[in-house]
Amino acid sequence: MVRKSMGYRGKLADRNRARELRAAAWTLSDIAAELRVAKSSVSLWVRDVDFEPHPRRTARRRSPNVLQRRKAEQITALRDAGRERHGALDNQAFLAAGAALYAGEGSKRDGDVMFANTEPAMAAFFCSWLRTFFTIDESRLSVRIYLHEGLDLQRRWTTGRR
Repeated sequence: MVRKSMGYRGKLADRNRARELRAAAWTLSDIAAELRVAKSSVSLWVRDVDFEPHPRRTARRRSPNVLQRRKAEQITALRDAGRERHGALDNQAFLAAGAALYAGEGSKRDGDVMFANTEPAMAAFFCSWLRTFFTIDESRLSVRIYLHEGLDLQRRWTTGRR
């Protein structure tokens, strides 16, 4: 039995359909999946097609996997064990912890003291440390929070997870 190779002509229907879909603002990935062809092929076929891009879709939020859940449970257990073992920090330990935190996460420039950390509890700790050990003008104390697009604030604040 002799088989003929389809070659490029066999893909003309796919190419034409890809061009139609791209003109309808489909993404390259979606077109490739629809036609079951390589994304690189789609890119070549549609590179000269004008289209009006849609706003970017946000990624689907997934629940934490088993390893992430285990890690979170371990962190919680260690945090609880530390609180049980050491209790509340005395003033000397509080001063040392704040100084260490500032050394690792803080900076000073033009009379401003700055602190950068993604953990809200650390920012609260730092503000408390400043108020406890330094005379600060509360009217000059400001906190800036940078949020990225797609951040689930409800989940972040209720579970402590990003």
